[in-house]
Amino acid sequence: ESRQTGEALRRKVWDPLRAFLGDAKQVLIVPDGALHLVNFSALPVGADQYLVEKGPLFHYLSAERDAASSYDDGVTPLRALVIGGVDFGRFSEGAQSACAMPPQAPFASAALRGETGVFRSAPSSCERFQQQRFPPLPQSEEEARSITRLLESHAGAPGSSVRLVTGKEADEAFFKSSAPRSTLLHLATHGFFYEGDCASGLSAARRRARESQQTSQDPLPVLGESPLLLSGFALAGSNRRLGGSSCSAGDDGILTAEEIASLDLSSVGWAVLSSCDTGLGLIRAGEGVLGLRRAFHEAGARTLIMSLWKVDDQSAGEWMRHLYEARLDGKSTAESMRQAALEVFRARRAQGKSTHPFTWGAFVA
Repeated sequence: ESRQTGEALRRKVWDPLRAFLGDAKQVLIVPDGALHLVNFSALPVGADQYLVEKGPLFHYLSAERDAASSYDDGVTPLRALVIGGVDFGRFSEGAQSACAMPPQAPFASAALRGETGVFRSAPSSCERFQQQRFPPLPQSEEEARSITRLLESHAGAPGSSVRLVTGKEADEAFFKSSAPRSTLLHLATHGFFYEGDCASGLSAARRRARESQQTSQDPLPVLGESPLLLSGFALAGSNRRLGGSSCSAGDDGILTAEEIASLDLSSVGWAVLSSCDTGLGLIRAGEGVLGLRRAFHEAGARTLIMSLWKVDDQSAGEWMRHLYEARLDGKSTAESMRQAALEVFRARRAQGKSTHPFTWGAFVA
């Protein structure tokens, strides 16, 4: 069924363009609407192939004008900040440490043809977010350490540095102070995007007024949150927040897209979001995707690597290792993206495992 759907989409949006492409080796795509959520490389071709095998290189742009600037920023001089193995239950010494633990909330996992794993996302139900607890991501620390070793082996230029941050030190305050000084960001943690009418940011009085549906001369409050408050990352201490709000003067462990948008990330050439659903958000025609995409763009980051759906903790680490190996070997962003996808795809095919795009096609740049 998914292949039939993919083929129908390819015939609609890709096949009509092929006659105009000639022998082009790379295609720059400026998507709009729901096409923001499509990885063109994952569109099926024939009985068992995909465009990642037979098509050109794909790279996405936010607007046509971006083609006139450098959309393939390198990672040198390298000042890398790598985050993984986050301790969601503890704050660092500099953050608040006496927050009460909210009730345990079940964490949803998914399966694909008998394969199960821990996914780097929270359930998409805003009502549950206040009590949401983020489970550990054991492979994310190994991913972060592996990426750090790769980067350190290529960090010979003057002024280069690689900073690995794990455990309780991977908190909001550290990210906010260190990210603006970095040229490369790698975040391996839980990402989230909550859809629907989430009223968590409305005052208690306005919520009560709406819930009681009181009639008065005053208009009812608008239900809903800014999409920049409904997407973000879980960092250290996020499981110890009280009802989704900070317990004292410190941070609450939840790094929202709105907070990211307020930073100056103009020095960041690559921002790699190794989490679930980091490419999702509220889609508005002509405006793009309002969420983490918009936040990093507004903050000034130039190349963003993000996911369009849930990613398994272990397979995400494998995909990322291939991405950095290709990039540090001198390949462009688009070439590195394709090589990472092909490495995972071919390994799964050789092992007789499913080659469904879910397993290798989540990330776009």
